[in-house]
Amino acid sequence: MTCLAELAGASQPATSQHLAKLRLAGLVTATREGGFVYYELAKPETRALLAQALGLPEPKSAIQHS
Repeated sequence: MTCLAELAGASQPATSQHLAKLRLAGLVTATREGGFVYYELAKPETRALLAQALGLPEPKSAIQHS
């Protein structure tokens, strides 16, 4: 979370609170491994929505259709 807080320009407690709310809303998932917690978006569709909201190019889908 330290890295994320630094990237966001926010304090660690504020970042922790935001991540907790995002988890409760079902937007992110958290996986604990040792002393680390890894966060990721819960649904692939959320990535595209987030990119659009931030004015970023839409990410390429990891799922390839044949």
